[in-house]
Amino acid sequence: RLNEEIAFFQSGARRDWLPFVLWEGDCASRLELIGDIPPGNAMYMFEKTDMELAKDVLGDVVCLNGNVPPSLLNTGAADDVDAYCKNLIEMVGKGGGFVLNGGIGIPDEAKTENVVAMAQSVHKYARDFFWKRVKLFTQSWNTSPRLYDAVSENDVSIPVSDGIALNADMVRPDTVEPVPV
Repeated sequence: RLNEEIAFFQSGARRDWLPFVLWEGDCASRLELIGDIPPGNAMYMFEKTDMELAKDVLGDVVCLNGNVPPSLLNTGAADDVDAYCKNLIEMVGKGGGFVLNGGIGIPDEAKTENVVAMAQSVHKYARDFFWKRVKLFTQSWNTSPRLYDAVSENDVSIPVSDGIALNADMVRPDTVEPVPV
């Protein structure tokens, strides 16, 4: 059974909402299914999914977030973290729509020098790539205007077309009427 965390980020003065979904485990077999949303309306964080494959399938649809393995951050050497991040930035960063992060965020147990190496890798390898060639969120990136207050719900079952139900804690608009996506 898949478990996802769905959160919404409020962006600045426009008060738009951006769904941020954490996909746990390896979701390679479901990338086309989870990519069936309007382009530019979500950020997906992947724990173990091949990010190059995710970029190929979802790169024009969502902003990708992840996925430096927690095991590397916890037990690896700073040079190994740097090399992994460089590869990820060069592979997944092309064309924009990528946020370098841990596979499920930064573990509490991560070595300080590895977190520093990860942060420094963005400055070393992404600066020219992102700031001179592309924008993180492309000009076609849009979110729906905020029309409703938010309600938090826990342990929500979300049916998926292949018969699986996703369990999630989520924040949703406070309305029973259909909302723009």
